[in-house]
Amino acid sequence: TNLLFSVDGTSLVNNKHRPRKDMRDSYVAVVEKLREITNPNIKYTFRMTVSNYSVIYMQECVSAFRDLGINNIQIEPLMPFEEKRVFYEPLYSEFAERYIETKYEYKDINVESSFDVLENNSMGYCGHQLGNIVSIFPNGVVTSCPERPINSEYIRGVSRNGKLSLSPNLMENRGLKQCGECVISNLCLGICPSKITLFQEKNMDPDYMCDLYRAIFIKHIKKIVEQNKLRQYNSFAYDIVSKKLLYVAD
Repeated sequence: TNLLFSVDGTSLVNNKHRPRKDMRDSYVAVVEKLREITNPNIKYTFRMTVSNYSVIYMQECVSAFRDLGINNIQIEPLMPFEEKRVFYEPLYSEFAERYIETKYEYKDINVESSFDVLENNSMGYCGHQLGNIVSIFPNGVVTSCPERPINSEYIRGVSRNGKLSLSPNLMENRGLKQCGECVISNLCLGICPSKITLFQEKNMDPDYMCDLYRAIFIKHIKKIVEQNKLRQYNSFAYDIVSKKLLYVAD
């Protein structure tokens, strides 16, 4: 059994992101409930949403989560809204920088993001970003976040008040216009078409996601070079499937 808790950080962050009506400490409330669960077969994941305010506390929060015994931490940026609010999306470059530093600092636990195409595994989908949008496939599968790649058409649905309404239009996984020129187009595969549609409907810019995908990928490659003490003029091959450095040559 896997339980996912939406916790954006320690009290300093979580109480600002997720304030309670009774003004009690929302982070402490989660920790207290966590300690009540004694089943050793239950695995926990903390999903941390990062904003322009909380991005500087990323490592500090992950350290606190690890001290609680949390070994799976999913870090996602707050998605851009139509207009800026008190909290909004972090700069993609700062998120990427701090995410990679945090991931490599805490190698003893599983730190992931759905925007990390190089080392993303099966920890979870990004359904939280899609809200009440679902995708319905011809074989009857209904999911909040389609797996990538998608080779078939599907129907978009929206869940409201316990009822599911379907869009009459079928959509295809066409990706974005700039995908063919992108360094990670073979990994990203046009992102998730549901997410692209959501952004377009709310007048959001999908380029934010593209910039973030690429920035995290490039930071990863730089870490690989640094950790293997490779010079900038070395030629090397890195297998993204086995996650191994294959060879290095001057």
